[in-house]
Amino acid sequence: LENTVEEFGDISVVAKAMKNGKIKGIVNLAGCNNPRLVYEKAVVNVASRLIQENILVLTNGCASFPLL
Repeated sequence: LENTVEEFGDISVVAKAMKNGKIKGIVNLAGCNNPRLVYEKAVVNVASRLIQENILVLTNGCASFPLL
């Protein structure tokens, strides 16, 4: 949420969007990929699907890099 605060000034923007239903939920994707999978493809696929469903996606660690 640090970037949200930097971008919009405070967290109330996210709270308002959740209250009015524009954001249905928040998910944090974290950790590193399984070596049996195509590099970071799973993270991108999951994040894309969540975003389509109006879920706010946060990331940290290795999961952040393919979404930059």
